[in-house]
Amino acid sequence: MWKMKPIVQRRRSTSAISKALSKTKSREIIFPLSHPDNGLPVGAFGSPNSVFLLDDRVHLTVGLQTQERHLFLFSDRLIVAKSKSSSSLKMKKQVRLSEVWVGSCLSEVSEKKISPENSFVLGWPTSNFIVTYSSPEVKERWLSTLLWHSNEMKQNECPKSLFMQILLMDGDNSSSNTTISVSNTETADDIIKKTTQNLGLLGRPSDYHLWVVSGRDDPAYPLIGKDLSNSRDTY
Repeated sequence: MWKMKPIVQRRRSTSAISKALSKTKSREIIFPLSHPDNGLPVGAFGSPNSVFLLDDRVHLTVGLQTQERHLFLFSDRLIVAKSKSSSSLKMKKQVRLSEVWVGSCLSEVSEKKISPENSFVLGWPTSNFIVTYSSPEVKERWLSTLLWHSNEMKQNECPKSLFMQILLMDGDNSSSNTTISVSNTETADDIIKKTTQNLGLLGRPSDYHLWVVSGRDDPAYPLIGKDLSNSRDTY
């Protein structure tokens, strides 16, 4: 956890990391665009208990880059796909709803001026996007459905909490650390509040910024206010 940098500097860091992550090769699963039941082969996604809920064409924006994608929402997961041809889609990402979060902090994700009327922030571990829908009504339908089902998945998740190691790095190169218990519904802001209380730090949570290391060889990744923390190694 670091003292907060200027917002432009933080955006550049986030943009650079996002670009690196976007180069990761996507999973090569191609499926037809039409299906007699609901528009796609549900069995291709592996869970017989999945219930299909919604699907829509959207725009995903991070930094200055916007891409058209197709989202499929199930009762337990979110599928992100792109058009492979006029009759097929290629799956880019499959995320459990227990790992999904939504927020309204559009300016933290993109430098573009995007209206919140049709958009909200959609994220999962180490990825955040602004998702833009065709109308406010479609946006609200997706937002309410995502919130309800992701909360349901979190309630059924085990374990619901873990211990997280936090290392505080100050501007004068001094450091201190603490270990806190974090539940699967707490946000980056909640973790910062706990950490500052444990270490007896002065100032507001907005004076600090939380970064996460998701693996031994992975770079640190900045978490924004509503990010769910799904890593045990955090700075």
